[in-house]
Amino acid sequence: MHLLKFRWTLYKKGALVMHVLYDKKSYQPLLYVSHRLNTFKVDLFSKPDNSSRVQYEIPYALIVFRAFDEKKKMAYFDFLIKDYGLGEIFYAEGKR
Repeated sequence: MHLLKFRWTLYKKGALVMHVLYDKKSYQPLLYVSHRLNTFKVDLFSKPDNSSRVQYEIPYALIVFRAFDEKKKMAYFDFLIKDYGLGEIFYAEGKR
């Protein structure tokens, strides 16, 4: 089983500091609401060594930072998964 966890820790000057953990690999992306810098992509499975990108697309998840409410101290995200029909993906909502 693969487990993806993410949370934010700090919002300062329009930048959101994230902590992302997937399969014991940790990432710390810095996301902005601006279109070019609002998304973090996580490849969900490794690409086989003997395949080309055309023959084998890698399933991935996107964490998209949409907005931050300064008064409520809440960040809003879209969470998207592209699996190319290669498997079942289960989703469980985390704590608030």
